[in-house]
Amino acid sequence: RARRLRMELQRSDALRKGLTALRYTDHTTATLDRRLTARGVTPAQRESAIDTLSRAGLVDDARFAERRAAALAARGAGDELIRADLESRGVPAEMTAAATALLEPEEDRARRIVAAEGRSTKVLRRLAAKGFSQDVLEALEASVLNYPDYVLFDLDPYIYSGHEKEGAEPELNTIAFEKGKEVAFWLRELLATMS
Repeated sequence: RARRLRMELQRSDALRKGLTALRYTDHTTATLDRRLTARGVTPAQRESAIDTLSRAGLVDDARFAERRAAALAARGAGDELIRADLESRGVPAEMTAAATALLEPEEDRARRIVAAEGRSTKVLRRLAAKGFSQDVLEALEASVLNYPDYVLFDLDPYIYSGHEKEGAEPELNTIAFEKGKEVAFWLRELLATMS
């Protein structure tokens, strides 16, 4: 009888320690197991407590993986960093793959970051450090982000002759105007062949 009471008290204590850990943050089965081990809970009691908490829906590795992956992606993490984080928390590979599959595509997240912060070497290095894949970084390098939305040509038919008064505008040069038109039509034809 005393032995049964002691075992029941240990099971209750393990469950209380598990609930206390879950009060502050969500845990995976593995991280809760590590936490209970650090608190001196025996293997049998850990298994029982985790099983009870899992059946109650308080420990769910798939839910944890989805929430953690979404939170990391929202903070600018790439898929490699997300996978490494989930792996370090004991999330099985298939759950990690399922959680990252639910995210917005990695390349789209990277493009949004570059659009917000500007395309620079510093931003691309930070994306690499935050776990964005080499393929995504290369796609960004080759993408339309490297090309301007428009090109401005200033074909000015006004040429200073040197005889103008200080601060005065130059007079229209008809020869320069005709040459400007010639160049403008040539550019128009060139650009039309490119589109």
